[in-house]
Amino acid sequence: MIREDIRSYKNYLIHTYLRNNKYVFLHIPKTAGTTFRTRVLEVNFKGRIFIWPREREPFEHWNDLEDGLKKKMLIISAHIPYGKVDFFGDKLRYITFLRKPIERVVSLYHFMRRTPDHYLYMKYHNLTIDEFFNEYQIGEVNNAQMRQIAGPGTYNSFEEMYDKAIDNVYNHFVHLGFTEDFDRSLQFFIEKYGWYVDTNNRHVNVTPKTEKVEPSSQTID
Repeated sequence: MIREDIRSYKNYLIHTYLRNNKYVFLHIPKTAGTTFRTRVLEVNFKGRIFIWPREREPFEHWNDLEDGLKKKMLIISAHIPYGKVDFFGDKLRYITFLRKPIERVVSLYHFMRRTPDHYLYMKYHNLTIDEFFNEYQIGEVNNAQMRQIAGPGTYNSFEEMYDKAIDNVYNHFVHLGFTEDFDRSLQFFIEKYGWYVDTNNRHVNVTPKTEKVEPSSQTID
């Protein structure tokens, strides 16, 4: 009986808070996004999440879904820049997690090196961490968080891209979580939406401390 009451209450919250909006979890790599998705989104919205595989364009994957499934989807979760999911609806609200930039790239470097099917592995897995940090043509290294939040476009300066990212945050994002304060960030969803957080699962895709190598001070400077 209690389980049924919880399920009914959860469905009430879903329809109350999401009936006028659809949500996009803008998953910035190596910000604990997979942990957030498995501990929160997949628990509360099982069967209602559209997860876009990186190797395909989102609208192509979306078009493969049956119409009945499309109508059920309330949240999209993907490694995509802001504004690339217009096909999902016109009342989109964004959620994302941010991380200290140096820590994020360090994590990306180690994850890439131990993941042979990662799209960066073939070209960059033999680089030292200092060399990796200086590969500015890699989008995930060069101001990746700001670029992903700003979205695609022609920017004449770093400041112009920064201003666009800030504008998107203020106007289209309902929450920015922080990897370094992950548990407190999850508390927002508990208090505001009544979402359930799975406390049994630990962080996933975490680099073991014994493998971690830091960039030199010269690289950071």
